[in-house]
Amino acid sequence: MELPAWMPIIFYAVVIMVFIGVFSWTHLEANSEQKHFSILVFLTAFMLVNDFLSRMYIYPEFPTWIVVICTYINFLVLPAIGIGWYWFVRSVLTAEQRYSALSINAAILIIASIGFVALLTNPFTHAVFAFDSTGLYHRGPLFFFPAGSTFLCIIIAEVYIIRRVRNLGRDMFVSMLIFPVPPLVGGIVAMLVYGIPWMPLGIAFSMVILYATLQDSSMGMDFLTGLHNRA
Repeated sequence: MELPAWMPIIFYAVVIMVFIGVFSWTHLEANSEQKHFSILVFLTAFMLVNDFLSRMYIYPEFPTWIVVICTYINFLVLPAIGIGWYWFVRSVLTAEQRYSALSINAAILIIASIGFVALLTNPFTHAVFAFDSTGLYHRGPLFFFPAGSTFLCIIIAEVYIIRRVRNLGRDMFVSMLIFPVPPLVGGIVAMLVYGIPWMPLGIAFSMVILYATLQDSSMGMDFLTGLHNRA
């Protein structure tokens, strides 16, 4: 069974995400933003694995039920990453450790709820996605809702970043500001070049950039006092 060229890239991206998630959870400072970042990385790795499995429909011998379940999970994890990014930004900017879903903008909840209802009814309506008699995947008319809720969360988080730029260092500000760019470009390319997971790979790329910035900032900070060290 010959694999498409993009599948090994997904495998390496998952390995990198798992490594970053484990390392950031165990080695970086045990504060709120670092833990939120680690959870965000693990969610990205989980999404990449599910995306990999959901695209195995190209092989008729692969169990269809696994493909269907992983596709549903993908559409649920994608908004979770957007909300996770929102929480991460809030933790960096406000240093708060408790959050409630009620703090998320009402527009996010509305569009996410519509996407969730669309997923629940999808087996009957095929509004989000469908598989034809040959097992091939097709997008539905509400396909954009999960991705739309994700980017809505990210956009609102970006507004927080811009409004509170003085709370961030230059490198952190730039890394957080450009975070949505690779996924957004990937999403646009995915609409033009069907069948390749551009957006998940874009999210993974953004995670790598942010991780490098977090690690660099932690090297110049004293673990106990939170003050800048001699480095």
